[in-house]
Amino acid sequence: MDVRKSISFCRLIELPVLGVVENMSGFACPNCGTVTPILRSGGGKKIAEDMKVPFLGAIPMDPKIAEAADGGQAFVQHFAESSTAKVMREIVKPFETLPEK
Repeated sequence: MDVRKSISFCRLIELPVLGVVENMSGFACPNCGTVTPILRSGGGKKIAEDMKVPFLGAIPMDPKIAEAADGGQAFVQHFAESSTAKVMREIVKPFETLPEK
């Protein structure tokens, strides 16, 4: 519900919405990186479809994200080879070449 309200608000003030990212989409094992579904997933994709915005991807829960944050490190750099970091890089890849305003 919050995401739908946020998208509606952005449209009201004419702020572009780049898309929807689903968080907590499974649990990434801190040892092997395998993602195991533990919560329902697919809600982000459904919201994106309903609201007619791009679905950008789904990021699993990964204990290494908290570890990096607690250590003041950028997760995608410090754990660059993790499956979660790879997912995050794929999500932002289309936006790397956007012109600055």
